[in-house]
Amino acid sequence: MDPASRYHRCLRPSPISSLPQSAWGLLDAVIFNVLICNSDSHMWTAKNCSVLIGAGGTAKLAPYDLICAAIYDRVDQHLPQNIGGSFLAADLHGKQWKAFAEETGLSPASTVKRVGQLAAKVDQVCGDVPQQIVTGAGDLARVLERIVHEGRKRCRRILTQL
Repeated sequence: MDPASRYHRCLRPSPISSLPQSAWGLLDAVIFNVLICNSDSHMWTAKNCSVLIGAGGTAKLAPYDLICAAIYDRVDQHLPQNIGGSFLAADLHGKQWKAFAEETGLSPASTVKRVGQLAAKVDQVCGDVPQQIVTGAGDLARVLERIVHEGRKRCRRILTQL
């Protein structure tokens, strides 16, 4: 399969108003991916999100493949879905978020308010992320050594199994 054809950009998001609580959770995920510069989120095509079904039929979004594309020179910075007609996060203003909300059946005013709330929250906690990673994973140099070691080990094992 041609790698370029594996993904497509969603030109029109689908209305999500039929599931009010889920819609807002999905909106939060879309906003969060824009805020962290994730150009690989594909939220509307469900390529990078699972839904966990709990007891009593409760559902919870479980996104994965969260990356910050902005730190990579050769990674496309365009959003995988348009937000109010724009595929570039730098072009997103209240007008685009309102148009996006209208296209998806959400309240434009509430959507813009939520974008502001999440942007403030993410900005507030960003400084804590490096320490959380060190606390959770340990010494970063050691983590990188382990990644290299495990990758090489797996490659060598596969080579012997061919």
